[in-house]
Amino acid sequence: MENGLLRETQKNLKTNFKKNKCLSNIFTGGRISVNSSETRLASCCSDLVKIVEIESGKWKGLRPDGEAIIAVALDGEGNRLAVSSMSQQLYYYANTSLLSRESNGKKRKKNGEKEDIKEEEQEDEKINEQEAKTMEKMEKVRQWKGHEGPSIALAFHPSGSYIASGGAADFKVKVWDSEGGFQTHDFIGHTATVHSLVFHPRKYKLFSTSDDKSIRIWDLETKQCAVLNHHLSTVTSLQFSRNGKEMISASRDKLISVWNLEDNKLKKNIPSFESLEGVAIIEEYKNEHGEHKLKTETVLSAGERGVLKFWSTESGKQQSMSDEGSSITNLAFLKRSNRILTTTSDHDIMIYDRNTLKLEKLYAGYSDEILEAKFLTEVDNSSNKIQNRIVVASNSPVVRIFDSTKQTSECSSLVGHKEIVVTLDSSFHPELGPIVATGSKDNEIKLWSVNSLSCIATCTGHTESVNTVAFSQKSLSFLISGSADKTIKMWNIHVSDSGKVTMESKYTDRAHDKEINAVCVSPNDKLIATASQDKLVKIWTSDNLTFEGTLKGHKRGVWSVQFSPVEQCCVTASADKFIKIWNINDFTCLKTFEGHTNAIIKASFISQGMQILSGGSDGIIKLWSVKNNECINTFNAHKDKVWALCISRDESKFISGGADSKIHVWNDISVQEQEEKIRMTEEILLKQQELNNYLVSKDYKKAIKLAFALDQPNRIFSIFEEIVNDSEASIIESNPTFQQKLSCMESIVTGFGISQLAKCLEYIRDWNTNAKKSLLAQGLLNVILTKIPVSKLQKVSHFKEIVEGLLPYTERHFQRSQTLLQKSYLIDYTLQRMDSLLAGISTQ
Repeated sequence: MENGLLRETQKNLKTNFKKNKCLSNIFTGGRISVNSSETRLASCCSDLVKIVEIESGKWKGLRPDGEAIIAVALDGEGNRLAVSSMSQQLYYYANTSLLSRESNGKKRKKNGEKEDIKEEEQEDEKINEQEAKTMEKMEKVRQWKGHEGPSIALAFHPSGSYIASGGAADFKVKVWDSEGGFQTHDFIGHTATVHSLVFHPRKYKLFSTSDDKSIRIWDLETKQCAVLNHHLSTVTSLQFSRNGKEMISASRDKLISVWNLEDNKLKKNIPSFESLEGVAIIEEYKNEHGEHKLKTETVLSAGERGVLKFWSTESGKQQSMSDEGSSITNLAFLKRSNRILTTTSDHDIMIYDRNTLKLEKLYAGYSDEILEAKFLTEVDNSSNKIQNRIVVASNSPVVRIFDSTKQTSECSSLVGHKEIVVTLDSSFHPELGPIVATGSKDNEIKLWSVNSLSCIATCTGHTESVNTVAFSQKSLSFLISGSADKTIKMWNIHVSDSGKVTMESKYTDRAHDKEINAVCVSPNDKLIATASQDKLVKIWTSDNLTFEGTLKGHKRGVWSVQFSPVEQCCVTASADKFIKIWNINDFTCLKTFEGHTNAIIKASFISQGMQILSGGSDGIIKLWSVKNNECINTFNAHKDKVWALCISRDESKFISGGADSKIHVWNDISVQEQEEKIRMTEEILLKQQELNNYLVSKDYKKAIKLAFALDQPNRIFSIFEEIVNDSEASIIESNPTFQQKLSCMESIVTGFGISQLAKCLEYIRDWNTNAKKSLLAQGLLNVILTKIPVSKLQKVSHFKEIVEGLLPYTERHFQRSQTLLQKSYLIDYTLQRMDSLLAGISTQ
């Protein structure tokens, strides 16, 4: 029975994992641009432009030149994109397929044809469904140098025909023809960096704001300029009323101003009591004369306090406001869905319901370094425990929860810590459901309910940063924490009948001489292991934190420790580049694994303790066999340190998180690979048998075709040899030439497809390097070059490289044959002289 269990365990050993999902950044700061149909937004993400579908969170990335992206702008339909980068270049992208559809629609309107609104909406819905597929068709049309320095402001005219750009160094405002690619206007007037640009929705006017605190109105027809000097700081946002007669401006001087654009006069000032970054007009109504005017509670503002405020432009009073949060850097009102979109200083993209101000969607724009990540254990409708969601600590006070089945940045958040969350652990409580414990640099430990996204208990007691936490494995009755203050604490978890959770410190011990990096609880909850920067790992009992023994052997700080799920041993990973397995009974080192070229940060058992998965500071993940100390596979996972490594309960997948801000979900494909190998082996055997059958029946054409499919050049050579030998018997002449023997190959060679022809030429190149095979190779090459049209040869992608590889050896073979020919003349002369001598002897 034991042998059967061992065979079953070995059968389930892992050999390979495939990267299935990747959660990466979509927004790293700056201004965003939302198209008028409110289906997608464009954002700056380091050296990429991310075009994000607002509803699904799916995105496509564009990398113009590898330099940091400064500004982006989408046109109304989302079919055109303008980009500015640190290289001082402006880029114009267009979706050609949708542009052709748009141009056809404009032609219909010009012809005076009436269009049904319902049909237009249905058409838009169909297009929105296809946008994720058509995003990859966004192609670069042109690029040009825009300003002396980067352009930090871009805007599209409502028609999409013009692009406006504002310079950060030359303080100029320029207008470009998007289709023609030439400059139409060059406006000089600002005395500081141009901050934002907005086209008037109805007139050919361009509005610009600058760090010189002014608003300038540029008339594109008369090229006249009007200046609005009122604000005492940079104007960050401009919005127009529906009829275009009024404008709202928001500034960092804490003022909202209402302007009459008919005479460019200030109508009203509204003090907001905070520096503003965005303003939006929410509601409007028609008066008796059919004109649109601002209605009470129609202006929305947001800024440094992270609060959404609603104002009445008539009374100037604040009507309502949301709860305080992170500073808001962008604000947009989505009219069609009656929602509010904001971005924060934490680089989050948030969508609120306009009426309730309830958060509907949260996209994590930038995650910074991924410090820790764990699977959440949940129960589905069938009472099965599943692990689809992951909880992540990412160098931020906010902990995020992602769905690992989706390749989007949509998440929920746990907000409560005052400093960066360094560590976390997750578990499942029968009464509380999925729970998460987090440790932070604010010296606190918090226990969270994932279902309510709320903090249910807070633990204080550590005097320095909490570096590591771990739940008990079996009973979930306690939590262990380790800190930079060199102590470990055991916290009892108690849930009252009313559901109230209390946690109190039961035991405290000074465990190490340096800060503690990791703690781990054994599967039976009887032992606790701690790892520290003092190069030691210590074993403790969980009853009263009694010291049991020390694991000595690492030469640098130990970053990770974990107990085996089946054996009485544990695995440790250290900055000395070694992984060690220890016996926890006598505290001796059993095995040492060497292979990483940098510090090893994480190591975990997998496959019932038969294998180890490790992650290093070089961004590489390795899979090890415990039995023979060998590295089974290596995965190039991240570009920087692998801080997080967590294996799912069923070991079918694992997640990795690194300092490159990416989270990867890896699926086990070992069984699929083994099945594929078996299938391929069976298929090759069948084809080999079929090939032998063709050779016996001398069906050389099908035999060569099958040999090409099997990629067997030696077999193909022997088949061609057999063809030549068989052709000698079929030729009537007594001494047929080699050229006549090759004639039987013509029907086979001329029937080659492009891929077969390319393979044959590659084989000829290789055969040509061998003197024994060169004669047949040269003959076959002669048939190809003389019998196959040049037009067909040109379709072979690497034909030139093959010919270059053939020339040197062909010249060598030619020289050798010439030398042999010259030597053969001596033999002829010798034979002739011998014949004359023999004739003289015979006459005598």
